[in-house]
Amino acid sequence: LYLVLSRIAVEYLSSTKDEGLEKVFAHLPYIEHVPRMIGTPLHFSSAELALLSNTPLVGSTERRLLETIKDYTRATTLLLPHLSSTNSAFSRHLCSVLAPIDSEALQADPLMQHTYHQALELWRWSESAFTSRSFPPRLINVQDPTPILIPGYDTFNHSRAKPVTWSHTPAAEKGLVEMTLNYEVEEATQVWN
Repeated sequence: LYLVLSRIAVEYLSSTKDEGLEKVFAHLPYIEHVPRMIGTPLHFSSAELALLSNTPLVGSTERRLLETIKDYTRATTLLLPHLSSTNSAFSRHLCSVLAPIDSEALQADPLMQHTYHQALELWRWSESAFTSRSFPPRLINVQDPTPILIPGYDTFNHSRAKPVTWSHTPAAEKGLVEMTLNYEVEEATQVWN
């Protein structure tokens, strides 16, 4: 939800100046850095999904698509009544963007793969951003099962056969997260995680 709201705030602030909103959403520079297109199965076209047919990825993808609809619906059901009772310009903007999913559209397209819904697409983007960029919390010595995002650290692309070691070194106030490459990097080539 935070990623969705932040992404809406980034787009809202591109045409409106609101310093108070910039303070509320402290991670806007990071959100602007996250790619707008993330190639997970949540965003595959019908042709791309057809390539997955007869694999376990089809069922997994369909379950995730359904879960995004449930999660988006649950979040907006809880959030919209509170937003509609406030009178800020950003709250009004959020209410217009975070529209409920039309039941007829959902009946015609139960996975919402072919029916465009702006906020559901943002929700799916945020889920893809989080799941494809998160790290285990033990990386920073936190004993919580919830994955974490580490801005900047998550910009490296993944590759097989490019082993790395992640480590954390506590410091006075802030810890240091380090990625050690266990492979040789040639000049002018991408560094892989």
